[in-house]
Order: sequence, then structure tokens, then C-alpha cells
Amino acid sequence: MLYIVELANTGVLAAFFIVFVGLIALRRNSPDLPRTFNFPLLYVLAPIGMAVCLYLIWALSLVTNITFIVLMILGISSTAAMHPSASLLAKKNNLACTTIALQPVSLDRAVFHWGLYYRLCRRKTVA
Repeated sequence: MLYIVELANTGVLAAFFIVFVGLIALRRNSPDLPRTFNFPLLYVLAPIGMAVCLYLIWALSLVTNITFIVLMILGISSTAAMHPSASLLAKKNNLACTTIALQPVSLDRAVFHWGLYYRLCRRKTVA
């Protein structure tokens, strides 16, 4: 039972680590993007938060960390295997897939950004 609790802690800490990395990446790559919240001292607090997350993950047991890495590899590989471009059904039916990103929508002066992508598949035309 202890390993399940530690595994959940590892997942949450990894999620926080990814959020800190994403905040720095967004601030560098899209500085003109409208922000719905303020993160003062981002370049000081985010690396500290990343270091604390890595330290807490490192402080957990070795069995938990190995299990977490194995499960992450299985999850990423199964997600990649289910990608429409790797789908045997899409290849069999001769489908071409494109990705469309949703645009930001403004409602009552609040701006919502979705990181959702829709995949549209249609039959390839033979030219």
C-alpha cells in the first residue's frame, strides 16, 4: 500500500515539474500571450520549484521511482501507438489526418485558451 501512495506522490510531483517547465517555456516562446494570472519572479521561483520537485521524487524509494519510469514509458508508447498516423485502420482505409488547434475565445472580458487539438481524417485522393 505504501508504494501506491508513493507512486501517486511521484505522479503529482512530476506534474508540478512539468507545469513549471511549461510556464518558463510559455513565457519565453509567447511573451505577448494574454495572461489570466500573474507569476512574479518566474525565473527565480520556477527553478526552485523544479529543484524541490526533483529532490522530493529522488527522496522516495527506488522501487517507486523505477515503477513510475516504467509506467511513464508504457503510457507514452501506448499513446504513440494509438496516434492516427500509426493506426492500421487509417492506413487500411487510406485516410489522411490533419490537426486543427482551437483558437482562443473571449467571453465577458475573460480569455480562455484551450490546448486541445482535433484530428480530422478524410480519404486520400489518388491523383
